[in-house]
Amino acid sequence: MTSQKEGAAPLQRDGLDSAQTRNTVEEENTTKSEWDLDYELDQVAEIASPLEQDRELQRLKKKSGESIDVLRRELKHRRKGNGPDDPGSVPLVPDEPAPAGGVVEGIPLAKDLAVEIRKYLILPRDADLVIALWVLLAHTYEAFRLAPYLAIISPV
Repeated sequence: MTSQKEGAAPLQRDGLDSAQTRNTVEEENTTKSEWDLDYELDQVAEIASPLEQDRELQRLKKKSGESIDVLRRELKHRRKGNGPDDPGSVPLVPDEPAPAGGVVEGIPLAKDLAVEIRKYLILPRDADLVIALWVLLAHTYEAFRLAPYLAIISPV
């Protein structure tokens, strides 16, 4: 027989032994606490003030037992509008460009495209300009009889 503390109710139910019952109860509590932490981190991500966010993270640290660094990384991941908060980040989808009001000069446009392309790709020398020129060609293909394919080959 299993030993029990005096006055404690037996943990055996429906033919399960006490260890199995305890594990089931612990799993249910763990799932509930993870959901609560998940919900609370979403709520903290909505707080605008960094000071209030830090206070809430300290409270969640005590409540969850997680390290403050783990909570901060998770908060950064959940923060709405990921990107503008981090000055080094670049959005995956660039903003829709506004149409030009007049005549557009080709060389400055190609240079601007090359700059944008360099933000998103690591390329060999002058490949950004080649891609920029191909993009311009793709937008004006009806003016040409022939149009080349752009072959991009990975070194890996």
